Amino acid sequence: MATSSGHPRPSDELTEFHCPLCMDIPEGEVQQCINGHIFCADCLQAHRNSGRGEVCGLCPTCRVELGDTPIRSRVAEHAIQRLAAPCSECGLPVSPQRVAL
Repeated sequence: MATSSGHPRPSDELTEFHCPLCMDIPEGEVQQCINGHIFCADCLQAHRNSGRGEVCGLCPTCRVELGDTPIRSRVAEHAIQRLAAPCSECGLPVSPQRVAL
């Protein structure tokens, strides 16, 4: 099964890339806590604005304080961009680099 972006749903091989808030692979900007847990930027913003007291200022995975300034994870963004997605014509996995050829 694939996400709306065409990336495969998180499996055992991809768990390091899934957002623990939406359980999907992040699209666009990826943010992280100081321990490196990654999130969709929109999911983390929604978590911060949830109004759930102290919990909304903590990483949902390790409970470390998130701080006032989000930390962008460009390394995770680049790794996610390189994930194979199914070809819209034949369904076989294709990396974004192959599509550009």
